[in-house]
Amino acid sequence: AHGAAVRFITAEERLDFGRGTLTVYPPVGDAGDNERGLSVLASAGENDLLITGDMDAATEKKLLETFDLPDIEALVTGHHGSKYATSQALLDAVRPETACISVGSNSYGHPTEETLLRLARQGCGIYRTDLHGTIHLSWNQEESHG
Repeated sequence: AHGAAVRFITAEERLDFGRGTLTVYPPVGDAGDNERGLSVLASAGENDLLITGDMDAATEKKLLETFDLPDIEALVTGHHGSKYATSQALLDAVRPETACISVGSNSYGHPTEETLLRLARQGCGIYRTDLHGTIHLSWNQEESHG
């Protein structure tokens, strides 16, 4: 309606930006809009941040089976901390050190105690927008001078 080009992602795509890279994974689920979202891996040097959107545990499993995901430093917790997302299988596979939960006041009980316990058992530092406000992550990288 506003002239923006629409592009459908049907295969893994890598987008370079400065010294970083975005890897965009196509939808792997088929049950509904939450399962048909994109996943994004933002990488800068040795640091990785994974965003899985609102996919549930079954779709996270498909993501893990379809793509070779690295150990990550940070994870944007799936579906605002729903008990149906951020499965133990995902945590075991990508081993995040930090979990960021984008959540506000809601009637769903997000983030759930079950998810918070999974993250704590994983050893994640947990940051929530409802308690901490805007979350800023940064990694200092030394420049190579050769």
